[in-house]
Amino acid sequence: MPARRARLTLTLVLFGLSAACGPSTYELWQRESVYVLEQCGQTSGELAEVLRECRQRQHAVNRKYGQPPDAFYEATIAYWIAVAERVNRGELTQAEGEALSAQFFAYMTLQRQQLEALKSSQRALDAAAYQAYLSNVWQNWNLQLPPQPRPQLRTPIRCRTYSVSSSVYTDCN
Repeated sequence: MPARRARLTLTLVLFGLSAACGPSTYELWQRESVYVLEQCGQTSGELAEVLRECRQRQHAVNRKYGQPPDAFYEATIAYWIAVAERVNRGELTQAEGEALSAQFFAYMTLQRQQLEALKSSQRALDAAAYQAYLSNVWQNWNLQLPPQPRPQLRTPIRCRTYSVSSSVYTDCN
């Protein structure tokens, strides 16, 4: 009986050490996310299709590791897809598309920083306040192209954020 107890104890200790020394689920998710983004950067083809495929691959990685959807990432990718489609249709030049994408990325980065500051000062945000904040992001975004002589956009890019089960999606067009 003591030998059996010693083996069981040793097994539990080794299991505990292997679990403690191995990478966490969060670290595995980060590694695979970086790998997916690197693979997306090497993919060739029409930019809008590459971005759509990249978004789907990132959603699969998030689901695999149980990570919550990132509304800021989703909104940025959706906006970039809409810009890429307009560049493909000839409504925007490549330079205008890159300027719009960079401007929107900077805006979303600022929004993320403001939300993080809000979270750190007020730990208990309820879901309704968070959803109201995200919907307010779209209302406050003002589409401004860099000052250049260019044709005006006939229709502004409009975005809509919605959730399906545990995923958050944003469509822009």
